[in-house]
Amino acid sequence: MFSVCLCSWNDLNYLKLLYSSFKKYTRFPCEFIIHNNDSSDGTLGWLRENNIHYTSSATNLGVGAVNFAIAEAKHKYIVDVNADMFFLPGWDIALFKQIKKFEQQKIDKFIISSRLIEPIGNNSEYQIFNCGTDWTTFNEKKLLDFCSVLQSRHEESNQYSHPVCLPRKLWDEFGGIDMNYEYGIATDHDIPASAYKVGCRHFTELAKPTIFHFSCKTVSKLPQNRSDGQKRFKDKWGITIDEFRKKMKIGQKYDKIQDGIFE
Repeated sequence: MFSVCLCSWNDLNYLKLLYSSFKKYTRFPCEFIIHNNDSSDGTLGWLRENNIHYTSSATNLGVGAVNFAIAEAKHKYIVDVNADMFFLPGWDIALFKQIKKFEQQKIDKFIISSRLIEPIGNNSEYQIFNCGTDWTTFNEKKLLDFCSVLQSRHEESNQYSHPVCLPRKLWDEFGGIDMNYEYGIATDHDIPASAYKVGCRHFTELAKPTIFHFSCKTVSKLPQNRSDGQKRFKDKWGITIDEFRKKMKIGQKYDKIQDGIFE
């Protein structure tokens, strides 16, 4: 059903949590594939000990290295997830139900996002609940108790934030992540732009959260003088990321996106 794919650079403690949640809370047939970005924290040994499917590189290729994991994927749908996330019970069932809705409408190009739960912050696009700000303070039971009574507070909305689920066929059509973004920064915007360019007009966020996110634990380790990807995006697409988000009507009630965004 789903190929869960990600890349990792010295994220072993978060990978263990992510993989544990995948094993416990996945109901449909799924595979789990990691690209190891030359980690030095024991990640490679852990992958081998647990017989986890992986690819590897001798240098840190950044977020774009997920391309190598996805190249190994066998299932029809890709779930591109970050190493510092945690699957909640029913995550795959929620995706399956949304995919069925699209199938009934004869829609075969789409990107589905999950509304995230994060421990701290004031981003209105996320559900904020503190059950631990890192792997050492994480309280799984507290998170699950919270989720068991959590109701959908929002309608399905236009969104494309990670993690994203999309057909493998669509991923192949636009060619995956553009490796010209330094460390892959801003490719979370480039992916939907690329999908839009090849005809995708449906970008929806599930109303109820299915993923907990430790909030940028993976990105925060990268060099502080790295490019933020803004210039690369504007040079490539002719508009800024903010302009793109406005034209995509991010956060508004879900609807088919209009044609002509890049015109």
